[in-house]
Amino acid sequence: MLKQDNYKNTAYFQRRSIRSFVDKEVEEWKVKAILEAFFNTQTAKNQQGWEIIVINDKELMQKIRKVHYYGRALETSPVCFIVTSVPNYNEVLKSPKRIEQDLGAATHQICLMARDLGLGSVWCGVYPTEDIEKPIKEILNIPEDVMVFSLVAVGYGAEEKEPNDKFFPEKVHYNGW
Repeated sequence: MLKQDNYKNTAYFQRRSIRSFVDKEVEEWKVKAILEAFFNTQTAKNQQGWEIIVINDKELMQKIRKVHYYGRALETSPVCFIVTSVPNYNEVLKSPKRIEQDLGAATHQICLMARDLGLGSVWCGVYPTEDIEKPIKEILNIPEDVMVFSLVAVGYGAEEKEPNDKFFPEKVHYNGW
């Protein structure tokens, strides 16, 4: 259980964006643990309107890197997770207007679990940038009615960053603005 003197030792504070990785594969059990964390994310009305693509093919990652101008982490990442909606999400979900929140929460779960497993990660947004999303769909044969929300590069970090220590009391409001 967390206490006042140790709560900052959690992934919430230790997690940082890592954009460079050492040449070491991520163990299969760690990939599975990340996937389990992803699928255990809370969603609006428990709609679970997501799917995920695991990329561990270096050649495929380099193709994605070429179309994602913020995806330089893919140059050294041994594994990448592509977070998407289910097909036809606007028609099949109970609360389709909440899909972006659901996919954002699921993406964050990947980053937190990666940190808990001793891995680094960086979240790279895809949606709604059409000039990134469309070519990724083409490369991965993703149906047109699927939203490609984000990608997360994961691996053993080639860098270690200091934990975050941010708090902005001037941005905190109690019981109203």
